[in-house]
Amino acid sequence: MISNLRKLSVRSVIRNVFIAIAVLFLAEPLFSQISFSSLDLNNGDMLLYAASTKSKENIPYKKLYRAKLTDNIKEAAAEESKLLTCFPEKMEVFLGGNKLQIRNSDGIAEYSVPDKTLKWISGTDAVNMAAVSVSPDGNWQCRFVKKSAARADLVLENMVTGKSRVLAPDAEFSYSYVPVLWSPDSARLIYEKEGTLYFLETSETFSLANMSEEFRRIGHGKISNVCWATSSLLVYINCDIVYKISTNEFYTRALYADLMGSGTVAGRLPNSFDNMVDTFWANSDASSIVLVQNKRTLWYMELDGTDFNFVTTLFSYPFVSVPGTAVSFKIFWTEESDGKEVPIVWIEQLHATSYESYVYKLVVNSARNNSYFSALPLPVFVTEPMLSPDGKMLCFRDKNSIHIYKISTWQQIYVFAEEDIVSCRWIDRRTLFIGGTETIRLWEPGTSTTTVLLLSSAERFAWNAGSNDIIVSNSSGTYKYNEAQNVWDSFPASIVRKAVTQNDYFRVFLGTSGNPDYENAIYVRSLTGLYSTSPLFRKHVEKEDLRPALALVIDALDNADGLAKVLEVLKKNDIKATFFINGEFLRRFPSAVQEIAEAGHECASMFFTSADLTSSSFISDESFIRRGLARNEDEFYMLTGKELTLYWHAPWFKADPKVITSGKAAGYTYVDTSTPLYDMTTLENAAVKGERYYTTTDAIDNLSSFFKEGAVIPVSLGISEGTRSDYLYNRFDVLVEAIFDAGFRIVPVSEIR
Repeated sequence: MISNLRKLSVRSVIRNVFIAIAVLFLAEPLFSQISFSSLDLNNGDMLLYAASTKSKENIPYKKLYRAKLTDNIKEAAAEESKLLTCFPEKMEVFLGGNKLQIRNSDGIAEYSVPDKTLKWISGTDAVNMAAVSVSPDGNWQCRFVKKSAARADLVLENMVTGKSRVLAPDAEFSYSYVPVLWSPDSARLIYEKEGTLYFLETSETFSLANMSEEFRRIGHGKISNVCWATSSLLVYINCDIVYKISTNEFYTRALYADLMGSGTVAGRLPNSFDNMVDTFWANSDASSIVLVQNKRTLWYMELDGTDFNFVTTLFSYPFVSVPGTAVSFKIFWTEESDGKEVPIVWIEQLHATSYESYVYKLVVNSARNNSYFSALPLPVFVTEPMLSPDGKMLCFRDKNSIHIYKISTWQQIYVFAEEDIVSCRWIDRRTLFIGGTETIRLWEPGTSTTTVLLLSSAERFAWNAGSNDIIVSNSSGTYKYNEAQNVWDSFPASIVRKAVTQNDYFRVFLGTSGNPDYENAIYVRSLTGLYSTSPLFRKHVEKEDLRPALALVIDALDNADGLAKVLEVLKKNDIKATFFINGEFLRRFPSAVQEIAEAGHECASMFFTSADLTSSSFISDESFIRRGLARNEDEFYMLTGKELTLYWHAPWFKADPKVITSGKAAGYTYVDTSTPLYDMTTLENAAVKGERYYTTTDAIDNLSSFFKEGAVIPVSLGISEGTRSDYLYNRFDVLVEAIFDAGFRIVPVSEIR
């Protein structure tokens, strides 16, 4: 069976007229330094220029701006600047494909397909890049309205009327998921509120007669506890019991939950379901489920529907032996010739600094009453699989192309490879929106037809000779800017006019900048009147120190849970952190240590054992400390071929002056935390010892008060003993963004010591 599992190498309303450039550039990612280039000045004192930056996914691109020069401002040479391109970092489709939402670091824009018009609807708030959940019909969306570093209101919005309501106030804020689950027909959604699941009929969202929430209760849990089998059948797991709930019984069961229970019992799992780390998917009649435990073990199970019988487990495999770190799983069901539905499993992993995907299909051997997963062919570095609305095709992308496979036969039927790809979204089974590094297009795979709707970026541009038209040339053709609709129209001519940097009134040039956010600056020299020279915008040249820096340190004691999430967030934000690695972690998780080292993170020591070095149960003299640090060095070197840095801290930061002095004698600098260890209090210690338990939401909000230059903010991987209801590493992205929002850089410990 295992031989079949072959190894597959495998980010307030903006006015539609002008956008203040100073505001736009303040919203750039903290790790992205802006560089200006390609100045072109016309006789009407209008300046074109490019601003090179990177997306949240570290994709480089050039934004195109137009500015009006003026003599009337002392602080800057331009009153305003307009952004003419729209980079598709994230896209959502609304109203049956009639509206495309585009999100990036500049804000949120909407493109109306019928009107062929683009308008910016929201500014540069970082929450604009948070996750949203769109209903399958595109008429609704759920989004967050942020209230603190880790809290937000969960809002349901009707995209037709613009009306909205709060589903869950003070919910856990997330950049990666929204705690709702839409039925396939968009008629209902399940949402999570304070550890309880509720249902809502979308048609009754704004009805005065809408039934009270207490009568729309599904049960305890998180969104991971539920899965739609069909629009009329919900599967709900509570502890180790699998329930089927028909939608026509929702209100009845909610009203009489004490008498009727949670639903019809479909089976019993061999282990209790952990909604913090486990996920599951059900087939269309809820007769089979695929369960992934803690991103490590995959189970395929058949439900027999008899009371409290264990499910039939036909397959189980621990995926920890697959190279790399699993960051996500997706399941797609396909019908075989005998009518039986079988799952296709898509696994995405982060290996060193690259994402790799693997795909397996279940093969059922009815004669032997067993099953196994067989690997399917797949390009190596592909990501973001999306099922077509009719469920028959699968779309996924790599850097250079989009692939569409027929899911039943696993054959590639279409490919788009005309430019590098950033994002894509299905409109219907025949059409997709494609977001590339140059254009945003409408693609009809069956006809091989593409229509350019917008420009994502601009490498070659100019004022058109003999007019004030702006034209851009890229690999798909030449386009002219349409001022009225804020879009780009196909243009038959090519760029012939050379860039000009001087007219009768002004000369423009690139110079140095004292602002660390900008690699250079644009200057404007007036050739009349007082003959003055000013920066295009004062903000670009204001002398500022680098944003203050703090260290985000990751403690790897003896549990690797959460490492996948942490490494993924660090990669996406281009951050290098410091991992303090204990000897127990080295010995238990050698491949995890190699992943950390290969990703280029700073590695420091947390001693060779997880013992409390201040305990009176043994003598931790200087010799013991020296030998313990030396042993950790040797084991790390033997494993990775690299040296540990000479920074260390004791397990749980428990050290006395003697321990610290002994480490110093060995050549090490002790690193202490700047904050309480909010994520280390377990439920057991809270109950028995009376320690205060902090949820991750409380922890992040409290940690934000400790953000200051030179601070050391620790996050622990897993917990060796005891349990928590939630773990800080699962919301590591929220913590990172909170640090950025507070105006800090994240650096390794060596840069603040």
